[in-house]
Amino acid sequence: MIDLTRIKRNLQELSFPRRYGTNSEKLAFEKIKQKIEKLGLKTESHSFVFSTFYSNVLLKVYVILIFITLFLKYLNVIDVIFILFLGIVIFISFLLFLISRNPEKIKFGKKQGSQNLLVKLDSEAEMNNMKEMKKKLIFIAHVDSKGQTLPIIYRIVSYYVWIISVLIIIIVFFLRYIFQTHFFLLFHSIASGIMVLNLISCILILMNISNNNSDGALDNATGIAIVLELLHHFQIEKIQSKNFNFWFLFTGAEEVGTMGARFFLNSLQKYDKNEFIIINFDAIGKGIDLFKFGIEKNELLKFINLIFKSARENNLEIKKGRKIIGVHSDGWISAKKGFNGIGFGDISVYKYVHRKHTIDNVDYELLCNFCQVIASAINQLADNDQFY
Repeated sequence: MIDLTRIKRNLQELSFPRRYGTNSEKLAFEKIKQKIEKLGLKTESHSFVFSTFYSNVLLKVYVILIFITLFLKYLNVIDVIFILFLGIVIFISFLLFLISRNPEKIKFGKKQGSQNLLVKLDSEAEMNNMKEMKKKLIFIAHVDSKGQTLPIIYRIVSYYVWIISVLIIIIVFFLRYIFQTHFFLLFHSIASGIMVLNLISCILILMNISNNNSDGALDNATGIAIVLELLHHFQIEKIQSKNFNFWFLFTGAEEVGTMGARFFLNSLQKYDKNEFIIINFDAIGKGIDLFKFGIEKNELLKFINLIFKSARENNLEIKKGRKIIGVHSDGWISAKKGFNGIGFGDISVYKYVHRKHTIDNVDYELLCNFCQVIASAINQLADNDQFY
């Protein structure tokens, strides 16, 4: 049975600063492990080492290089110097692009360590030594938290302004070149205003530095509490399925380029990706948004319909979310690596600075109701042959 008191207790116990790679993150993993072992379950702990270059440095390098390139063009420096510098920027950017394709393999920059914690509930088939199941439902929540200089919404706006201003300034430079005889000053003046906007967005991006000053109640002690409660429910109620295995994953270093999820997903190379459905829980406060990722196959759509059906029966509103530039989650990287699934979050929490990710901004009743919705949908799904 889903229990409100247990959800509240777990959330409160795990709401403390636990930045990736720190002893506080290790402490959070240890608390989670102890809670799982009290259920009589075994855990698999997988440690990994990662570089912070991808998440903390790469974007800022791109922003600086592109701004300098645009500024040189704005100053209308002689073509030889501009082309030479542009060639250098393109070469550096190409190298960085190749390196960043698999950021978990980057060997330079600041190195830190983290871990993933995995729990597998045995299926009927595995207990009877039968063939392994076709599908695996993986419930994911990241453990680490981080504080940042700016609220997430400011970060998103700065990304949009930066991208749009870069595109517009390129068009203005082109028009300035075409009509330089008669309208050079006009387009140069327009370029001046856009360069100021681009500079402001660059400053906002560069000044946004992470720290360990956030309790991370919203992002993502709520997700941890949800996955722990679902694990408790499935284990105590002995919910089993002839169609699925149930895996519960707690990832580390999500806030620094989704590193934990990357290492975990890389470990699944021996499997067919179609065997998995990822269900990610990340930052739920006082509302719930659902994000689909991967290929919308029939079984995934039927699963989503079961969730909405269960939500209606429990009087819970779940909104359909959309992808937001600059926001990366374990669900996002799962889709990028070819896995299918859904993610749950709360877009409204983006208005908060990370230091305000405290328990007073969490609706406990909503979390409890949401767990009941997911549990109900899974119960209906567990032995439903029509799912296929």
